[in-house]
Amino acid sequence: MAYPASTVGENLPGSPNQLVGRRLRVTDTWGSGLSVPTSIYTLANPPLTDSVVPSLVSTGSALISWNQNGNPSYTRYLLSYSQDSTFATGVSTPTALASDFTGSAVPLSVLATGTTYFVRVQAFSGRSADVYGGAGTVFISTSFTTLPASPSLGGSPGISYGQITWNWTSVPGARYYNLYDGAGALLYTGGALSFVQTGLATNTQYTARVEAVSGNGAGARSTGTTFTLANNPTVPVVNAAYASSVTY
Repeated sequence: MAYPASTVGENLPGSPNQLVGRRLRVTDTWGSGLSVPTSIYTLANPPLTDSVVPSLVSTGSALISWNQNGNPSYTRYLLSYSQDSTFATGVSTPTALASDFTGSAVPLSVLATGTTYFVRVQAFSGRSADVYGGAGTVFISTSFTTLPASPSLGGSPGISYGQITWNWTSVPGARYYNLYDGAGALLYTGGALSFVQTGLATNTQYTARVEAVSGNGAGARSTGTTFTLANNPTVPVVNAAYASSVTY
């Protein structure tokens, strides 16, 4: 650059988030001199698009990982999450710039069951060993829903012999429910909250298990146990009659 310009752009070859130093030489009629040097980092790359992925999603936890997109190993990352898609309220930040986190996976815990969370990750220029960086990239985002809680399951004898009506509670985040018999065979799948099991023996104990299923999989199963109805006695028959008693 030369006077009268006061700014200049520079295209630098090489990888992202690199430290660059420059000095300014000022020249006039009587000579020239060099300014105090200054340093700055080139921008880091944002995490690779669509690489921010939730895994190991459970009822109360998840693991968020991402591709560092060619950044050097000292590059720092911010991860925050919220139930608000605009991140205006309820934002938690497990790794901030001050955390000096340079990894590519963060576990989240103490999450609500059956709840959708929005996650965003950002890379920062610089490294923790100096003060020259600190410029953030754009956010790369994802979302996930924790697994639903276990429904409460109960059973009662059906209106006919050899039947049991199974009922369970609705739980947040469930898309549908799976009901299994005691041996693990699937009895029902769908959005209803009850099912009539037929073809059973009389006065016999049966067990069933139910699970709620969200977009990320099924939650834990809960168990219910009940008996089918006994058969009614036959019509009584008089076997003998005496002066003061009768045998049926």
